[in-house]
Amino acid sequence: MRHQAERIRRDHANDPEAAIGQAKELVETVCKTILGMTGDVPEAGTIKFPALVKKTLLHLGIDP
Repeated sequence: MRHQAERIRRDHANDPEAAIGQAKELVETVCKTILGMTGDVPEAGTIKFPALVKKTLLHLGIDP
């Protein structure tokens, strides 16, 4: 995660598209880490980004 955050900081001014892509990957990593702590992490490629975030929010009990 630290490496992803460093790339976001590095790229945000010169390549905002890359920074946005890295931010999305960082959120995916965080979600998979949270879900993985309980053994509920989906297999790679089986869940789309919005569904992954929703599942994580539900898991944390903070889904609006």
